[in-house]
Amino acid sequence: MLLINKTPKDMDETLKNLKQAVALSPDNAALRKVYAKELYNHQYYQEAADEYKAVIRLLPGDENAQLMLARCFWVLERPSAAAVLADELEAQGCTLPAFYLLQAQLALHQKDWQQAKAYYEQATSEDLALKNAAFEQQLREGIQQSGAAMGNTAGGSAEQTVHADVEKPAI
Repeated sequence: MLLINKTPKDMDETLKNLKQAVALSPDNAALRKVYAKELYNHQYYQEAADEYKAVIRLLPGDENAQLMLARCFWVLERPSAAAVLADELEAQGCTLPAFYLLQAQLALHQKDWQQAKAYYEQATSEDLALKNAAFEQQLREGIQQSGAAMGNTAGGSAEQTVHADVEKPAI
């Protein structure tokens, strides 16, 4: 269950204080990043996405903010928007382990099992904290199913997804 659109009375004191600070200093990108991260950590994903958009407007090349916005979109079940941002990050040469995990999630969503596996292995080889048993199980099941569907070949990957038909999310 996504916990979005909560009222300020539901937020803890830290979030209230950060929100007030951002209101007093809306052009402070570092403060907005802290607030956005706290919103994300407290599962206020839509609000976090809005803050990350504001950070990106202030700091257009901030790959951490772009990645977190893509992660917000992913959690909000907007994989196309997440994929567009992931494509941009890839074009910029992003090498953050969390980026590879997002790419693995997107590839798994597209049933591109081998690409998902490669991205997941890249992510977890660089950051063991990104290991996720549920993801690994989905990946194993997908690879097994695709192997059976392909006549038990070495797992073949699904058709590559091109995101050219998806509009860039408004920032």
